[in-house]
Amino acid sequence: MKLLAFFAATILLLFSCDTGMIIDDSTANPLANDSLSSQDGNTNVNNNTAVNSRSVLISDCDTGAPLSNATITVEKSGETVARITTDESGIATFSENQSFSDGDYNFIVERNGYVQTTDKITIQDGDIVEGNRISIPKTSSENCIKIVMDWGATPSDLDSHLAADSFHVYFNSKSQDNGNLTLDHDDTTSYGPETITIKNVNSALTYNYYVHNYSAGSNTTSTALSASKARVRLYINNEYKQTWTVPVGQSGVYWEVFKITGGSSVDSVNEVKTSQPSSSDSFTLTAVPTSNK
Repeated sequence: MKLLAFFAATILLLFSCDTGMIIDDSTANPLANDSLSSQDGNTNVNNNTAVNSRSVLISDCDTGAPLSNATITVEKSGETVARITTDESGIATFSENQSFSDGDYNFIVERNGYVQTTDKITIQDGDIVEGNRISIPKTSSENCIKIVMDWGATPSDLDSHLAADSFHVYFNSKSQDNGNLTLDHDDTTSYGPETITIKNVNSALTYNYYVHNYSAGSNTTSTALSASKARVRLYINNEYKQTWTVPVGQSGVYWEVFKITGGSSVDSVNEVKTSQPSSSDSFTLTAVPTSNK
């Protein structure tokens, strides 16, 4: 099954994009914490009630584990306006005295052994509007592509899909192309992360990444995906590249996010759709099961 993490008002939690777990520098075993649970081999930490609109949760994208000692630097117009550090639960919280004007801010997440990530976060009336759960990948000794999705409390089950030629990686087929395409972390209980890795990138293939609202069942005109506050981050060769936010006010259970061609060229799509991307989109898909989880 999948792991979860959540963001609330003023706390910042760090998660690893490879595991989805909160990361701690201490020698203590995180699995000894009563808040941890294991589902289908993936460990998840349920710290969501501790996160609010003035905090951020940082986690490991491959395990869902919270990450302690992660630094979040907040910048606006090139100037640093705040700097906070995550605690043992992966949460960083702004002080009551910290004030913010309305607008977009860059949240720069840094943690030893992980890829530096810069995400644009909107603050309104002093509160984080969305995006205060950030799952990040470990630095890798080999070149690879990481695709990481976080979202809100609903729907409970959003699924990441990656299709390339005859390959299709998702919850029912977690490894393809001799292990070069893998679903590393699958979450079925809200928040994410969902993480896909591409190794030994084939420049001759078109890689198409999209999200399916599994929770919607047969209701293809549901608006829940559009209201999910889902965010997808792309990393190429240990470098953060871009974040996509799901378009709001749209009907559909599929969110086609982007395509990668030529090994590294990224073509943004960012469209919510009522039907599954078809073979006309440069790849062949098997039908997505809706009742075997």
